[in-house]
Amino acid sequence: MERKRSKAYKIADTLSLRLQGKNFPAGAPVSSVREVASEFRISPVTAHKVMRLLAKHGIVDKVVRKGYFVRSPRKIRIGYLSVIPTPYQDDLCLIASFRMIHHFFDRHGVEFIGISYTELTTKPAYGEMVKSLDGILVSIGFINNETIAFFQNFKGKIVVYRNDYVCTDLRCSQVLPDWSTGIEELMKFIQLERNYDSIFLLSGIHPNSQAKKAEFQKIFACNSPLKMKVKYIDLPATTCSAEMMAYRYFKNNPEEPGKILVISLSSYFCPGVSSYFDEISRKADILICDDIPENGAFRGIDSGYIRTAEEAARLLLRLISENDDKNYLIRIPTHYVERETCPGIHSGMTKENSV
Repeated sequence: MERKRSKAYKIADTLSLRLQGKNFPAGAPVSSVREVASEFRISPVTAHKVMRLLAKHGIVDKVVRKGYFVRSPRKIRIGYLSVIPTPYQDDLCLIASFRMIHHFFDRHGVEFIGISYTELTTKPAYGEMVKSLDGILVSIGFINNETIAFFQNFKGKIVVYRNDYVCTDLRCSQVLPDWSTGIEELMKFIQLERNYDSIFLLSGIHPNSQAKKAEFQKIFACNSPLKMKVKYIDLPATTCSAEMMAYRYFKNNPEEPGKILVISLSSYFCPGVSSYFDEISRKADILICDDIPENGAFRGIDSGYIRTAEEAARLLLRLISENDDKNYLIRIPTHYVERETCPGIHSGMTKENSV
């Protein structure tokens, strides 16, 4: 407590140290105004001021007609600005990560609050409520000009996750996958330059896809035979149009004979790729670099979405608990996964997002 020269402040400091030093349980009664006045030989008016100071600084609570009691520790309040699964959701990674985050905060006694993006960006009163939170866990898909303007005035801690690129528009901590580890594992298990005649890398135009593509380009550039076989295809698709755009690309660009590998940086492209090659009765191997559920037949590089979400939740709670004002950048290693040799396809968000 701030020290001032007045007697009331000095006595309030003394009582505060006494209550904290003896670890009084929450809800335990403390000295009454009369007892404080008697112990420190001060007037009732000064004793009242002492108790008001303790209440103001969160040491005690005043209960009308009962007295003053040790204040219960305030629950940490954390907001969640991301897609919240619905009963009809079939994105298994989203469901698993949301449950994990919810259970993690619940175990630590944290009040976990879902934030409405629409209300946050349209209702000032709702924004004021959100500003009272201790921290926010936010998915990169919800970082835009409107939310950045809000976050710049937010006094709590912010951790961004589900991003494949470093967000420079916001001062915050970030947890993101390290795609280089998964790519290196892929090249260790499959000698791409020997096993395939043509390799197509399908990418969206969203910064997440472009960041993943840049990691592939950097590593593939060190392998001259492989570098000559890879074609990088950017498709300006959304989750709703990705399947059709992938299908149309191969339909309009028929390939020469040879063994083909398609590396899809979004699982949304995979149905279109499969449809085209099934239609022409030709085999093409498909690798996915995306969120891969723990169950089912998949082949590709798992983003580690669930591990990333867990680390983001842990980091946010630590920043709040320790009042750490530093901004951290944590990278979670990705891994090559092969559970049967068929392409992994899963549909996703309930709303249209860029891929």
